[in-house]
Amino acid sequence: MEKSQIIECLREFGLSMNEAKSYFALTKLGHGTTGQIAKEARIHNSKSYEAINGLLSKGFTSYQIKGKIKVFYALEPGVLGEKLLEREKKIKNSISELKKIYTSTPVKQGIYAYEKVEGVKSIFKHLLSVMHGDSECLILAGRSLNLKMEGFLVDFHKKRAKKGVNAKIIHCLPNLEYGRIREQLAHTKVRYVEEYIPASINIYGDYVAIMASADDPVGVLIRSKEISDSFREYFNIVWKNALSPNKVK
Repeated sequence: MEKSQIIECLREFGLSMNEAKSYFALTKLGHGTTGQIAKEARIHNSKSYEAINGLLSKGFTSYQIKGKIKVFYALEPGVLGEKLLEREKKIKNSISELKKIYTSTPVKQGIYAYEKVEGVKSIFKHLLSVMHGDSECLILAGRSLNLKMEGFLVDFHKKRAKKGVNAKIIHCLPNLEYGRIREQLAHTKVRYVEEYIPASINIYGDYVAIMASADDPVGVLIRSKEISDSFREYFNIVWKNALSPNKVK
């Protein structure tokens, strides 16, 4: 697993980006001062103080005072599993309570905005929930989203393929390494274009999802048969002129 994927997993424990980077750095160092942690994590010293205090308050680190200097120690990584089990238990209990009061409201025709990593993830989860075996989704894969969320996206495609949902995916050539991974999956066809694709566009059923990522991912989900049909027609034009895998070196 790459460092960026580990950092992203740590953020799912409620850590900020700098906190996750600092915990990763401290785990690698074994122990260290604020300055040493900042250097290893490649963050500014002022941000490191804030991140370390956050880790202390969340129970991810402890410290000893040696002379007049605080030396910090990371929580033993195995304990994260225990924290995860506790978190899952709380989530399951919360879900049970929420189900008792939830009033189902389907996604109506319109435009819905999603922010941050978790918001964009919910779009992909929605695709899995509404699509069935032998249905088809069309994907223009934007590079920025692959760089930010590749671990999640690979897992999504594995679940999609297992469910029998067919996919046609167009990657730009800078995304070749990601496209090759998807070529190996069942129910998946991949082609390539030379032009850079900045934003991701997923077309499925009556839905069009447009997503991109700079610092934080953001997405828009549109439910409209007319719009989805238009995007589907556009995708098919691009697909027809795209390069098949055997024509890409």
